[in-house]
Amino acid sequence: MKTNKPDTSSGTNNRFPWDNFDPEKYRETNYKQLRGDDAQILGRGANWFSQIALWRYSEGKGQFSHGIDVGPGSNLYPTLSMLGYCRKITLFEYGAANVEYLRGEVKHLSDSWKPFWEIVAPFVGNRDFEWARRTLRKRATVVQGDIFKDLPKGEFDIGTMHFVAESLTADPREVRYGVRNFTNSLVRESPFVMANVQGSTGYFVGDQWFPAAPVTPTDVEWMLDLLAAHKKVEHIDIDGPSVHLNSEGKPEEDYEGYVVSMGLSF
Repeated sequence: MKTNKPDTSSGTNNRFPWDNFDPEKYRETNYKQLRGDDAQILGRGANWFSQIALWRYSEGKGQFSHGIDVGPGSNLYPTLSMLGYCRKITLFEYGAANVEYLRGEVKHLSDSWKPFWEIVAPFVGNRDFEWARRTLRKRATVVQGDIFKDLPKGEFDIGTMHFVAESLTADPREVRYGVRNFTNSLVRESPFVMANVQGSTGYFVGDQWFPAAPVTPTDVEWMLDLLAAHKKVEHIDIDGPSVHLNSEGKPEEDYEGYVVSMGLSF
């Protein structure tokens, strides 16, 4: 099988063919079924947003106006975690195939997302999956853009970014720029949830290799010290088979778990 071999000398984001990212293969490996680790990440995020939403309601502020999920790829669960609180949500994505996939899911959310929604539902009045499907269609818009160039500043009041900043480059500087641009896209004291793959140095989607920069909880703490007014950073153990496959489609034990961060923007 032909592969794109890892090359640490050319590991910056713009060196890789992101329009060749296959969202169906990625979904098949990562999100066809609900994993235990994703359930933990999603549950923590849904609980955090519920806490902040209750505080907002107590202050008479009502719903969040505009949420953003940066770089969803083929992952809809960060958006689902915000769905019950937002008047509208932007799914901000770079890769052309991912954009097309997301637009299809917004039109009709696949049944495979139902177990993910069942984690969120208790935090938003136990609304059923058909409500989530209808509401996503009404409130969500997919926008194609570059995290390094196109994210507006101070526009959104709730946000998510899962498995993005560390998984689009091998350059630690670009990881920091990605996290900075995400948090800068939020208005002051907006809640956010961010998740990162811990210790990854790259991954295959089908026979195409994409770069990653290894991060630790300490790295994420340090970044958010500069970018967040409040933060909580936790390690999540791998719970299930590895989601990293080699070029032959076999699991690779080449990462150390996940880091989930909840906070408020500066």
